[in-house]
Amino acid sequence: MAGSRGREVWQDQRTGLLWSSKVAENLNWCKASGSNNIVNNPAAQDDPSDYCDNAAYQTTGTGPADKAISACFEESSFFTTVDDTGDIDSLGKAGLNLTSTPVVAWRLPTRDDYLVADVNGLRHVLPDAGNDFGYWEWTATIESNNRTKAWQFSTWDGALSTYLARDGDSNVRCVGR
Repeated sequence: MAGSRGREVWQDQRTGLLWSSKVAENLNWCKASGSNNIVNNPAAQDDPSDYCDNAAYQTTGTGPADKAISACFEESSFFTTVDDTGDIDSLGKAGLNLTSTPVVAWRLPTRDDYLVADVNGLRHVLPDAGNDFGYWEWTATIESNNRTKAWQFSTWDGALSTYLARDGDSNVRCVGR
């Protein structure tokens, strides 16, 4: 990550959503979203493109002993924000989580979350947004015509793209309420 400079949580006053600083710079979509196919994980489901079912891109096995990696979602029985490569930096959430006061439940933002937040000023208020900070970020939204890809948002210019397959690495920011 780009060090500890510029970490903050921004609240979109129109939607009430909280936006974290970046929590990862080089993470595939499976670990960004928490998508998994771990046996006994209640959130698990088969990935038709087989990315998130593959140990190369997400934890596999039997839960709750094996926990899915998720940069944003923090349910501790079946998920962890700890990645063995050290690519997840939860300090971008400013200590807000399911056990903090106030309680904040984080998730990967959707394509629409980004579009609304962009209109409300996201790119202009977060210090780690923009071209100097590696500007493409994963959304939770998978491309409908090509399930191997997910939408990404550019914090530099507000563009949307699906050029990267979900097994590729990109930046991650979380949204919470």
